[in-house]
Amino acid sequence: MTEFAGESSVIPFRADLMARKNVEHVITVDPRKEWVSGLGWFLRYRGIFTFFASKTVSSGLIWNYWNHSVGIAVLFCGIGGATCLWISRRFILRGMDVDDRLHNFIHGTRDNVAFILAQKKKSVADDAVDRFHQETANRIAAYFRIALKNDFVGCAIRLAESVKGVECYVTYARSTGLEARASHSQPLPADKGVAHALRDKEKRGVWIVNDIKAAIAEHVWCKQANDDSEDVQSVMVVPINSLENGVPAMLGMLYITAREPIFKHRNSSAAKAFADELGLVYPILFAKLDELSTRRKLPGNP
Repeated sequence: MTEFAGESSVIPFRADLMARKNVEHVITVDPRKEWVSGLGWFLRYRGIFTFFASKTVSSGLIWNYWNHSVGIAVLFCGIGGATCLWISRRFILRGMDVDDRLHNFIHGTRDNVAFILAQKKKSVADDAVDRFHQETANRIAAYFRIALKNDFVGCAIRLAESVKGVECYVTYARSTGLEARASHSQPLPADKGVAHALRDKEKRGVWIVNDIKAAIAEHVWCKQANDDSEDVQSVMVVPINSLENGVPAMLGMLYITAREPIFKHRNSSAAKAFADELGLVYPILFAKLDELSTRRKLPGNP
Protein backbone atom coordinates (compact mmCIF):
# COMPACT_ATOMS: atom_id res chain seq x y z
CA MET A 1 0.00 0.00 0.00
CA THR A 2 1.32 3.42 -0.91
CA GLU A 3 2.03 5.65 2.09
CA PHE A 4 2.58 9.37 2.35
CA ALA A 5 6.04 10.57 3.24
CA GLY A 6 6.73 9.94 6.86
CA GLU A 7 4.09 7.25 7.28
CA SER A 8 4.94 3.91 8.81
CA SER A 9 3.06 0.64 8.37
CA VAL A 10 3.88 -0.54 11.91
CA ILE A 11 3.06 1.13 15.22
CA PRO A 12 6.05 0.75 17.57
CA PHE A 13 5.44 -0.62 21.07
CA ARG A 14 4.92 2.03 23.71
CA ALA A 15 3.86 1.31 27.27
CA ASP A 16 1.78 4.51 27.37
CA LEU A 17 -0.58 2.99 24.77
CA MET A 18 -1.84 0.57 27.42
CA ALA A 19 -4.03 3.38 28.76
CA ARG A 20 -7.00 4.50 26.66
CA LYS A 21 -6.71 8.11 25.51
CA ASN A 22 -9.46 10.59 24.83
CA VAL A 23 -7.59 12.23 21.96
CA GLU A 24 -5.20 10.32 19.69
CA HIS A 25 -3.59 10.53 16.26
CA VAL A 26 -3.36 7.21 14.38
CA ILE A 27 -1.72 6.77 10.98
CA THR A 28 -1.84 3.03 10.38
CA VAL A 29 -2.80 0.04 12.50
CA ASP A 30 -1.00 -3.29 12.68
CA PRO A 31 -3.60 -5.85 13.85
CA ARG A 32 -0.89 -7.98 15.43
CA LYS A 33 0.00 -5.09 17.78
CA GLU A 34 -3.47 -3.67 18.35
CA TRP A 35 -3.86 -5.53 21.66
CA VAL A 36 -1.73 -2.71 23.10
CA SER A 37 -4.39 -0.06 22.51
CA GLY A 38 -7.65 -1.84 23.06
CA LEU A 39 -7.95 -5.59 22.54
CA GLY A 40 -6.68 -6.37 26.00
CA TRP A 41 -3.96 -8.59 27.35
CA PHE A 42 -6.22 -11.64 27.65
CA LEU A 43 -6.67 -11.79 23.86
CA ARG A 44 -2.97 -12.32 23.36
CA TYR A 45 -1.77 -15.93 23.14
CA ARG A 46 0.07 -15.58 26.42
CA GLY A 47 -3.08 -14.13 28.00
CA ILE A 48 -5.20 -17.04 26.76
CA PHE A 49 -2.59 -19.52 27.97
CA THR A 50 -2.34 -17.82 31.37
CA PHE A 51 -6.13 -17.86 31.75
CA PHE A 52 -6.33 -21.55 30.88
CA ALA A 53 -3.34 -22.46 33.05
CA SER A 54 -4.78 -20.63 36.06
CA LYS A 55 -8.11 -22.44 35.68
CA THR A 56 -6.33 -25.78 35.29
CA VAL A 57 -4.28 -25.23 38.45
CA SER A 58 -7.39 -24.07 40.33
CA SER A 59 -9.26 -27.13 39.12
CA GLY A 60 -6.48 -29.43 40.33
CA LEU A 61 -6.37 -27.80 43.77
CA ILE A 62 -10.15 -27.97 44.16
CA TRP A 63 -10.12 -31.62 43.00
CA ASN A 64 -7.48 -32.59 45.54
CA TYR A 65 -8.55 -30.53 48.54
CA TRP A 66 -12.26 -29.96 48.26
CA ASN A 67 -14.70 -31.39 45.71
CA HIS A 68 -14.16 -33.43 42.56
CA SER A 69 -17.31 -32.18 40.80
CA VAL A 70 -16.46 -28.54 41.37
CA GLY A 71 -12.91 -29.17 40.19
CA ILE A 72 -14.18 -30.67 36.94
CA ALA A 73 -16.60 -27.76 36.50
CA VAL A 74 -13.78 -25.23 36.93
CA LEU A 75 -11.66 -27.13 34.38
CA PHE A 76 -14.46 -27.06 31.83
CA CYS A 77 -14.99 -23.37 32.53
CA GLY A 78 -11.30 -22.85 31.77
CA ILE A 79 -11.54 -24.79 28.52
CA GLY A 80 -14.69 -22.94 27.47
CA GLY A 81 -13.33 -19.53 28.46
CA ALA A 82 -10.01 -20.07 26.66
CA THR A 83 -11.87 -21.23 23.55
CA CYS A 84 -14.09 -18.13 23.61
CA LEU A 85 -11.05 -15.87 23.99
CA TRP A 86 -9.29 -17.59 21.08
CA ILE A 87 -12.37 -17.32 18.84
CA SER A 88 -12.83 -13.66 19.79
CA ARG A 89 -9.20 -12.97 18.96
CA ARG A 90 -9.59 -14.55 15.51
CA PHE A 91 -12.78 -12.64 14.70
CA ILE A 92 -11.40 -9.29 15.85
CA LEU A 93 -8.09 -9.63 14.02
CA ARG A 94 -9.76 -10.87 10.84
CA GLY A 95 -12.16 -7.94 10.96
CA MET A 96 -9.21 -5.57 11.26
CA ASP A 97 -7.45 -7.27 8.35
CA VAL A 98 -10.60 -6.91 6.21
CA ASP A 99 -10.79 -3.21 7.08
CA ASP A 100 -7.12 -2.84 6.17
CA ARG A 101 -7.70 -4.45 2.74
CA LEU A 102 -10.64 -2.11 2.14
CA HIS A 103 -8.47 0.88 2.99
CA ASN A 104 -5.74 -0.49 0.74
CA PHE A 105 -8.21 -0.55 -2.17
CA ILE A 106 -9.45 3.02 -1.63
CA HIS A 107 -5.96 4.34 -0.89
CA GLY A 108 -4.44 2.69 -3.96
CA THR A 109 -7.28 3.82 -6.22
CA ARG A 110 -6.87 7.41 -5.07
CA ASP A 111 -3.14 7.39 -5.74
CA ASN A 112 -3.49 5.64 -9.12
CA VAL A 113 -6.16 8.04 -10.35
CA ALA A 114 -4.25 11.11 -9.18
CA PHE A 115 -1.13 9.87 -10.98
CA ILE A 116 -3.00 9.16 -14.23
CA LEU A 117 -4.77 12.53 -14.25
CA ALA A 118 -1.42 14.29 -13.85
CA GLN A 119 0.09 12.70 -16.97
CA LYS A 120 0.78 14.64 -20.16
CA LYS A 121 1.98 11.77 -22.37
CA LYS A 122 -0.50 9.23 -23.66
CA SER A 123 2.00 6.35 -23.47
CA VAL A 124 2.60 6.93 -19.77
CA ALA A 125 -1.13 7.29 -19.09
CA ASP A 126 -1.90 4.11 -21.03
CA ASP A 127 0.67 2.13 -19.05
CA ALA A 128 -0.64 3.55 -15.78
CA VAL A 129 -4.23 2.60 -16.62
CA ASP A 130 -3.11 -0.94 -17.49
CA ARG A 131 -1.39 -1.16 -14.11
CA PHE A 132 -4.51 0.22 -12.44
CA HIS A 133 -6.61 -2.62 -13.90
CA GLN A 134 -4.19 -5.24 -12.57
CA GLU A 135 -3.62 -3.67 -9.16
CA THR A 136 -7.35 -3.20 -8.67
CA ALA A 137 -8.04 -6.88 -9.39
CA ASN A 138 -5.36 -7.89 -6.88
CA ARG A 139 -6.65 -5.52 -4.20
CA ILE A 140 -10.22 -6.75 -4.50
CA ALA A 141 -9.07 -10.38 -4.48
CA ALA A 142 -7.01 -9.69 -1.33
CA TYR A 143 -10.09 -8.28 0.39
CA PHE A 144 -12.27 -11.29 -0.36
CA ARG A 145 -9.52 -13.79 0.51
CA ILE A 146 -9.50 -12.42 4.05
CA ALA A 147 -13.27 -11.85 4.28
CA LEU A 148 -14.08 -15.37 3.06
CA LYS A 149 -11.09 -17.10 4.68
CA ASN A 150 -10.11 -18.65 1.37
CA ASP A 151 -6.70 -18.16 -0.26
CA PHE A 152 -7.96 -19.22 -3.70
CA VAL A 153 -10.47 -16.41 -4.23
CA GLY A 154 -9.70 -14.42 -7.37
CA CYS A 155 -10.91 -11.36 -9.23
CA ALA A 156 -11.26 -10.42 -12.88
CA ILE A 157 -12.42 -7.25 -14.64
CA ARG A 158 -14.14 -7.18 -18.03
CA LEU A 159 -14.75 -3.88 -19.82
CA ALA A 160 -17.01 -3.11 -22.76
CA GLU A 161 -15.28 -2.93 -26.12
CA SER A 162 -16.22 -3.28 -29.76
CA VAL A 163 -14.71 -6.46 -31.26
CA LYS A 164 -15.12 -6.70 -35.04
CA GLY A 165 -18.15 -4.47 -34.80
CA VAL A 166 -19.79 -6.50 -32.02
CA GLU A 167 -20.18 -5.04 -28.55
CA CYS A 168 -18.40 -7.36 -26.13
CA TYR A 169 -16.93 -7.46 -22.67
CA VAL A 170 -13.21 -8.14 -22.75
CA THR A 171 -11.05 -9.23 -19.80
CA TYR A 172 -8.62 -6.46 -18.89
CA ALA A 173 -7.23 -7.82 -15.63
CA ARG A 174 -6.99 -10.98 -13.53
CA SER A 175 -5.70 -11.28 -10.02
CA THR A 176 -2.68 -13.35 -9.13
CA GLY A 177 -3.51 -17.03 -9.49
CA LEU A 178 -5.68 -16.69 -12.58
CA GLU A 179 -2.91 -15.90 -15.08
CA ALA A 180 -3.20 -19.27 -16.85
CA ARG A 181 -6.66 -18.32 -18.09
CA ALA A 182 -5.27 -15.56 -20.31
CA SER A 183 -4.27 -17.93 -23.13
CA HIS A 184 -7.87 -19.14 -23.60
CA SER A 185 -9.70 -15.91 -22.80
CA GLN A 186 -12.52 -14.94 -25.16
CA PRO A 187 -14.57 -11.74 -25.50
CA LEU A 188 -18.09 -12.14 -24.14
CA PRO A 189 -20.76 -10.69 -26.46
CA ALA A 190 -23.07 -8.24 -24.72
CA ASP A 191 -26.12 -10.28 -25.72
CA LYS A 192 -24.77 -13.58 -24.38
CA GLY A 193 -24.35 -15.25 -21.01
CA VAL A 194 -24.02 -13.29 -17.82
CA ALA A 195 -23.68 -9.97 -19.68
CA HIS A 196 -27.13 -10.45 -21.16
CA ALA A 197 -28.42 -11.78 -17.83
CA LEU A 198 -27.30 -8.61 -16.04
CA ARG A 199 -28.83 -6.37 -18.69
CA ASP A 200 -32.00 -8.39 -18.48
CA LYS A 201 -32.13 -7.45 -14.78
CA GLU A 202 -31.76 -3.73 -15.62
CA LYS A 203 -28.01 -3.91 -14.90
CA ARG A 204 -28.75 -4.27 -11.21
CA GLY A 205 -27.86 -6.77 -8.52
CA VAL A 206 -25.38 -9.64 -8.49
CA TRP A 207 -25.42 -13.00 -10.20
CA ILE A 208 -24.09 -15.69 -7.86
CA VAL A 209 -23.11 -18.80 -9.81
CA ASN A 210 -22.15 -21.73 -7.61
CA ASP A 211 -22.65 -24.25 -10.42
CA ILE A 212 -21.44 -23.13 -13.86
CA LYS A 213 -23.03 -26.11 -15.63
CA ALA A 214 -26.41 -25.26 -14.12
CA ALA A 215 -25.95 -21.60 -15.12
CA ILE A 216 -25.24 -22.66 -18.71
CA ALA A 217 -28.41 -24.76 -18.73
CA GLU A 218 -30.39 -21.75 -17.48
CA HIS A 219 -28.80 -19.46 -20.12
CA VAL A 220 -27.21 -17.27 -17.44
CA TRP A 221 -23.72 -18.36 -18.49
CA CYS A 222 -22.16 -18.59 -21.94
CA LYS A 223 -19.93 -21.64 -22.35
CA GLN A 224 -16.32 -20.63 -23.06
CA ALA A 225 -12.99 -22.44 -23.24
CA ASN A 226 -11.91 -21.45 -19.74
CA ASP A 227 -14.97 -23.05 -18.17
CA ASP A 228 -13.21 -26.43 -18.28
CA SER A 229 -10.52 -25.14 -15.93
CA GLU A 230 -10.76 -26.15 -12.26
CA ASP A 231 -9.40 -22.87 -10.89
CA VAL A 232 -12.86 -21.26 -11.14
CA GLN A 233 -15.91 -23.26 -10.08
CA SER A 234 -17.93 -20.51 -8.40
CA VAL A 235 -18.43 -16.86 -9.39
CA MET A 236 -20.07 -13.63 -8.30
CA VAL A 237 -20.62 -11.22 -11.20
CA VAL A 238 -21.47 -7.56 -10.61
CA PRO A 239 -22.16 -4.87 -13.22
CA ILE A 240 -19.84 -1.86 -13.31
CA ASN A 241 -22.37 0.88 -14.00
CA SER A 242 -22.07 4.58 -14.69
CA LEU A 243 -23.69 7.31 -16.77
CA GLU A 244 -22.85 8.37 -20.31
CA ASN A 245 -24.43 11.70 -21.17
CA GLY A 246 -27.00 11.05 -18.47
CA VAL A 247 -27.86 7.57 -19.78
CA PRO A 248 -27.11 4.49 -17.61
CA ALA A 249 -24.26 2.47 -19.12
CA MET A 250 -22.81 -0.89 -18.09
CA LEU A 251 -19.11 -0.15 -18.54
CA GLY A 252 -17.98 -3.57 -17.46
CA MET A 253 -18.35 -6.48 -15.10
CA LEU A 254 -16.52 -7.39 -11.91
CA TYR A 255 -15.96 -11.11 -11.30
CA ILE A 256 -15.16 -12.59 -7.89
CA THR A 257 -14.10 -16.21 -8.34
CA ALA A 258 -13.47 -19.28 -6.19
CA ARG A 259 -12.53 -22.93 -6.60
CA GLU A 260 -15.54 -24.10 -4.63
CA PRO A 261 -19.12 -22.85 -4.07
CA ILE A 262 -18.55 -20.44 -1.18
CA PHE A 263 -20.50 -17.33 -2.15
CA LYS A 264 -23.63 -16.36 -0.23
CA HIS A 265 -26.07 -13.47 -0.45
CA ARG A 266 -24.29 -11.60 2.34
CA ASN A 267 -21.09 -11.44 0.25
CA SER A 268 -22.79 -9.46 -2.51
CA SER A 269 -22.85 -6.08 -0.74
CA ALA A 270 -19.06 -5.74 -0.69
CA ALA A 271 -18.86 -6.82 -4.35
CA LYS A 272 -21.42 -4.16 -5.32
CA ALA A 273 -19.50 -1.53 -3.36
CA PHE A 274 -16.28 -2.27 -5.26
CA ALA A 275 -18.14 -2.20 -8.58
CA ASP A 276 -19.76 1.15 -7.72
CA GLU A 277 -16.35 2.62 -6.95
CA LEU A 278 -15.07 1.44 -10.32
CA GLY A 279 -18.17 2.87 -11.97
CA LEU A 280 -17.14 6.24 -10.58
CA VAL A 281 -13.45 5.94 -11.44
CA TYR A 282 -13.46 4.44 -14.94
CA PRO A 283 -15.31 7.32 -16.68
CA ILE A 284 -12.77 9.73 -15.21
CA LEU A 285 -9.89 7.63 -16.52
CA PHE A 286 -11.49 7.13 -19.95
CA ALA A 287 -12.12 10.88 -20.24
CA LYS A 288 -8.46 11.54 -19.47
CA LEU A 289 -7.34 9.01 -22.07
CA ASP A 290 -9.68 10.55 -24.64
CA GLU A 291 -8.24 13.96 -23.80
CA LEU A 292 -4.79 12.59 -24.59
CA SER A 293 -6.12 11.04 -27.83
CA THR A 294 -5.51 7.52 -26.62
CA ARG A 295 -7.08 4.31 -27.77
CA ARG A 296 -10.24 4.12 -25.62
CA LYS A 297 -13.61 5.81 -25.59
CA LEU A 298 -16.30 5.53 -22.93
CA PRO A 299 -17.86 2.11 -23.54
CA GLY A 300 -20.84 0.20 -22.33
CA ASN A 301 -23.96 2.04 -23.50
CA PRO A 302 -26.05 -0.38 -25.55
